[in-house]
This record gives sequence, C-alpha cells and structure tokens, in this order.
Amino acid sequence: LAYIRMETARLAVLHPGGRAGRIASAAQKALEESRGAISALSGAGTGCFADELSEVAEGLAGRAGASVKLKVERDLDVQSERREALLRIAREAITNGVRHGRATEVALELSDSDGLRMAVRDNGAGFAAGAPRRRGSFGLTSMRERAQALGGNLTVESEPGAGTLVEVN
Repeated sequence: LAYIRMETARLAVLHPGGRAGRIASAAQKALEESRGAISALSGAGTGCFADELSEVAEGLAGRAGASVKLKVERDLDVQSERREALLRIAREAITNGVRHGRATEVALELSDSDGLRMAVRDNGAGFAAGAPRRRGSFGLTSMRERAQALGGNLTVESEPGAGTLVEVN
C-alpha cells in the first residue's frame, strides 16, 4: 500500500487533477486503516487509552509538521469496540485537518464528565459544512457511521478560513 501511495502520488504530480491523486488518497486511507487493524490484532489497545490516543494524534500531526495540544483524561476506561472506533475517528479528523485543511495546530480533547466526549479541533482552511463532498470522499460519512454504531453522535463545525471541529459524544 505504501508503494502504491508513493507511486500514484508521483503520477499525480505529473498529471494533476487525474485519477492518480484519488488513487493515492485511497491508498493512504487503506494504509492507515491496515495499520490500525494490525495494531488492534497485535494486542495493542490493552494499555491506557489516553496514551494510545495521544500517541496517534502526535504521530499523525507530527508527520505533517503540525503541533498538538492534548487535554485528555488519563483514567478513562474505554472498551475495545469503542476504543477502535474513537481512534479511527481521531485519525480521520486529524488527517483531514493536516492534509486537506493544511492545519498547523491540532487540539485533541477526551473527557467523561457528562458522558464520553472526544473533540478534534484544527486551525486549518476549513470548508463549507453543507457543501457537496468530492467524489470518492467518505471520511465524514465513515466517522459519522462509527459514532452512530456506538450509540453516539458526530458533529462537524467548519467554515472556510476558520478551521474545523469534529466532536463525538
């Protein structure tokens, strides 16, 4: 997958606006999903969820050169099904912010003061929340479906030039 992503990204530079860019994006998402699945199968997810979530946020944002502010309750006990869904939502929200929104700062909050709540906020370019999505774009839909499968809700607030907030509760 990494090779496919790398080669299609190179082709996309040579042929902007073509299929190669969409294939590179799909390969990147598949790579991230497979890494998450491998991590889950290899016994990861048995430690502190706050640490795991923080590590994911710092890794994704750091690779893109963005800084991360964490406000994460350390003593939360999150069961494996919820844990994996929340990690995937966080990955998608952070990746979207730094890749599409070109965010330089990402803030991640996790709390359980009045029910479990996770929020990812970035200072990126933002987007018109009600505007039609790019063809082949399913990130917001997959995040919403994951939240709903857990009995939760996903809200997205964004405006062009004002960053984005993705919240699960």
